Amino acid sequence: MMSDGDGSARFYCTAGAGMEAFLLDEVKHKLNATEVEHIPGRVFFRCHSNLHDLMRLKSAERLFLLLRKAPPTSLPTNPATAASVIQQRIVGSPDVWSGALSTWSSLRAELSRSGGRGQKRKREEEEDGSKHPTFRVSCRCSGAIARSYNSQNLNRIIGMTINRQLGWKADLRDPTVEVNVYLSDDHSVVGIPLLRQPLASRTYLKHTGLRSTISWAMASLCNLQEASVILDPMCGVGTILLEACAGVSEWCVYRDGQ
Repeated sequence: MMSDGDGSARFYCTAGAGMEAFLLDEVKHKLNATEVEHIPGRVFFRCHSNLHDLMRLKSAERLFLLLRKAPPTSLPTNPATAASVIQQRIVGSPDVWSGALSTWSSLRAELSRSGGRGQKRKREEEEDGSKHPTFRVSCRCSGAIARSYNSQNLNRIIGMTINRQLGWKADLRDPTVEVNVYLSDDHSVVGIPLLRQPLASRTYLKHTGLRSTISWAMASLCNLQEASVILDPMCGVGTILLEACAGVSEWCVYRDGQ
C-alpha cells in the first residue's frame, strides 16, 4: 500500500549513478523516513513529511508518489494476453489508484496554497482533476521485456488498461497526472511524479554546468562549518560554490582575484 491511516505515504526518488548512498542518508536524516530501501537509480521510503520538506532533498533527481513496487513482471508476446497480465500485476486494484490520486491531490493543493492567491485557478484545476483525471503513461523497460516490447507499445497497452480499468481519460499533451512505469528483469515500479520540474532543477543555477546533485554531493563531503572557506580554482560557472552556499544565510564568493 502507498499510504497508511497514520498519514504517512510511500515515495521514491530517482538518483544518478552512484548517488543512491547520498540520497539514502538524506531521506533518513532530513525526513526521518522509514521503510527505506533502494535499487540502482531509485530510493524508496515512507514518511509523514509535507511536500516542502520533500523538496529539500538535494541528491534526488525526481520525486514520485509510489503506487506499486513488485517483483519483475513477465509479459507474454501476445498483446491481448499481455494486457490481461498488465491489468493484474501492474495496474492492480482501482482502490490503490483512487487512494494515490487523493494523496497526490492533497500534496499538490498544499503546494498551491503556499503559492498565494495567484495559484487559485491552478488549485481549482487540480481539484477538478482529482475527480476526473486525465493521464499520460511514460514507460521505461529493459531486459527481457524490452526485447519483446518497445516503450511506445507498452505505453499504449498500459494506457488502454488504465482507461478501461479506472475510467481515466488519456491526454498526451497536458495531462493531470503522468503515470511512470519502470519494468526490468529485477523490478516493476509504478509511480506518479509530484512535481513538474525535477528536484535537480535549481532556481538559483542560471547556467549549465556540473550536475547540481553531484555539485551538492561534493560540497557535502567537505563537512562545511560556519565561516568555512572554499577554494575552487577552476570553478567554471560556480555550481559547486553555489550548492555549498545554498541554505547559508551569509556567504560571499570571490572569483578571478576579486
